[in-house]
Amino acid sequence: MVMERFGPSLNSAIWRGSRKAGSPILLQRRLPSDGVVAVGEDCSGNLWISGNRNEGCYRLEDGRFVLRLKALAAMRTSSVFAFIPTREGGFWGAQSGCLIRISPGEPAWCLLNINQPEALAETTAQTGDLRPLLGVCRCRDGGLWILTGDGLRKLRAGHWAKAIECPIMFARSFYEDSRGNVWVGTPDDGLYRFDAQGGIHRYKFTPDVKEEPVVSIYEDKEGNLWMGTDGAGLYRVKQRTFKTYSSKDGLPTKVVKSVTEDQEGRIWAVNPGKITWLPKQQPPV
Repeated sequence: MVMERFGPSLNSAIWRGSRKAGSPILLQRRLPSDGVVAVGEDCSGNLWISGNRNEGCYRLEDGRFVLRLKALAAMRTSSVFAFIPTREGGFWGAQSGCLIRISPGEPAWCLLNINQPEALAETTAQTGDLRPLLGVCRCRDGGLWILTGDGLRKLRAGHWAKAIECPIMFARSFYEDSRGNVWVGTPDDGLYRFDAQGGIHRYKFTPDVKEEPVVSIYEDKEGNLWMGTDGAGLYRVKQRTFKTYSSKDGLPTKVVKSVTEDQEGRIWAVNPGKITWLPKQQPPV
């Protein structure tokens, strides 16, 4: 079993999804037959999921997952790989070639206009090659950071607010911390930090960066960053000092798919087939 998404809901419950169809997860009712690739929660506390195939997005209603956003066949894009809540109560769904604006009204599929004043163009069909959307994360000011083949760009109020040239071609993880630093974990090129002053910094945890892709990033209540890797264990970044967590701290494996924190300040880590809590103690009831 490979768990791909993990996080607390507004009422402190833990939600997790699995790429493998039929794997046990919390609330496994009317899930997509091919498994779950993304889980998100909107500002009203509703749980949303997306399957591996581009069948659409489901919302949990009265204990059942109901298809509420049908895929737009004319777009020929992938499934939604991330849900990003907005301050207005809706959220964005990120696909490989576009963004879906999901609000109380009708959903809108939006293509990226990289060199235009209006950053997004609503559409109902794909008319040419889609510009690749390699990663998306939420900004502190309510905007979005978007990684494309042209670099890192900030989208705010429908316009491009900032652009940074960078060599990253794919993001395994993407996060803006409370200090305004943007962190990007790559598959085989280490970890990047883009600071608020425009500086670019690259980090390596081991001599072979191919074994240490950062696949999840989370900031706890004290401002510490937790980074789960796909082979190099769990790292905590405190005042730019990296601390490694391993089997001595209770981790059953060096693969950490996701990290989060509950209301009591416990750090939870998802390993293949297991959930680990830090510090090492009895799990909460």
